[in-house]
Amino acid sequence: ILQIGAVHFSLDTGEEYSHFCTSVSLKSCEDVKLQSTEETMEWLLKHSPQVLEASRKSEVTIFQALFRFNNFLRKAVRSNRYCLEEMGRLYASDMSELVVWGNGAVADNTWINSAYAACGMADRKPWTYKNDMCVRTLVRTADDILGRDFAKEERFQGTRHDALDDCRHQIRYMVKARNAMKALSEK
Repeated sequence: ILQIGAVHFSLDTGEEYSHFCTSVSLKSCEDVKLQSTEETMEWLLKHSPQVLEASRKSEVTIFQALFRFNNFLRKAVRSNRYCLEEMGRLYASDMSELVVWGNGAVADNTWINSAYAACGMADRKPWTYKNDMCVRTLVRTADDILGRDFAKEERFQGTRHDALDDCRHQIRYMVKARNAMKALSEK
């Protein structure tokens, strides 16, 4: 893990409420036995050298990054609860529960779960397995149903393979895909 990036956003509109991003010390990941392949490192050097270099220079350990990530996520949950209360809605626990979207059923969320486990922090992860969600699966389902590849329709903004820019890009097309399926179901 070279970087952790996340966005607290509206699932209906894609509006960004807050964000989190930190480079993570590559050495600290190696120290806790998180592994990468030579092929992955070559790919990073070719496609994302700035992220790799930032990770090599970062003094933020994977432990520190996960603690900071947890703080960001807890603030997002508190914000959700506050918004529901402001709207005059009593929230059931599942309405404000933390849901984490990653891009790929065996990618982002699996990698971050592995980091929690490697750091002995699996019990401190602030969401449950049932709230691990997959952007790629939702978008592929929308393509199967609607015949539209929302990911390909969305122009990338920012720097590719930067965790925060990737999050924002995935949110834009995922929200469009989700809303298109919702509209179809409302007919």
